[in-house]
Amino acid sequence: VFCVKADYAESTSTHNTQNANLVETLYNEKTPAQIRDPRCRTTIYGYPIVIFHQQTETDTPVFIGKYNFNFDKGSEEAFGFNEGVDVESWEFKNNTSDQCNFLAPIGEKWDEDFEARYPDKNTNISRFKVMHDWVVSTKGDVAKFKAEFENYFDLHFALIYYVYTSVMLMVDQRAKNMFLTYWGETGKWQPWFYDNDTCIGINNEGLLVFDYYHEDIDTVEDANVYNGQNSTLWVNFREAFAEEIQETYQSLRN
Repeated sequence: VFCVKADYAESTSTHNTQNANLVETLYNEKTPAQIRDPRCRTTIYGYPIVIFHQQTETDTPVFIGKYNFNFDKGSEEAFGFNEGVDVESWEFKNNTSDQCNFLAPIGEKWDEDFEARYPDKNTNISRFKVMHDWVVSTKGDVAKFKAEFENYFDLHFALIYYVYTSVMLMVDQRAKNMFLTYWGETGKWQPWFYDNDTCIGINNEGLLVFDYYHEDIDTVEDANVYNGQNSTLWVNFREAFAEEIQETYQSLRN
């Protein structure tokens, strides 16, 4: 499944798709799907195009616009989401809710904050809830978070996600736009990238407002730089895995 994507928040049309293409080169480990088929991805893939429309054979082509020709997020086989594989993936839909920031356990209105990416229209959130509510239970308890983290999450994928969203100042990826994907073969969740427009200084309204040096503990005019800045998941991760974050950053720079 392909889509023609117009990037309204970021007019160069380079952030979203090219971040996805770059991210895919950073992992030292593979998903179970990639072990079976190296063509599988964790991110979308695409390239820039321009579109002209010609009404008839003799009409002059009319320029319509510039776009990216991408895999759609619904391209299940591109990610290894195949029938018979124990995998599920959930999209975070909200930047401000307590549930999306791991500040409150999953409640009855969970579908206002989370949506199944795969299986499509999945409403069985029980496995996601176990992981999610464990994170909530670690608020203020970094020792517990660190000791038990790898019972639930893939550390390598989480490190790449944290470091890359930090370096690229991806201020809209720590709550909304994050996909958590679970593989039954590993029993662990991986954070995946999606909708990567908001980075390198722009906010999610497309305005260039942030300097390069900001971190996920900073504020500008009394507002957090990062959406999801108070997320229990990422607050704890920053503290619990500070050495691993530094090592991952240095490894990527080399």
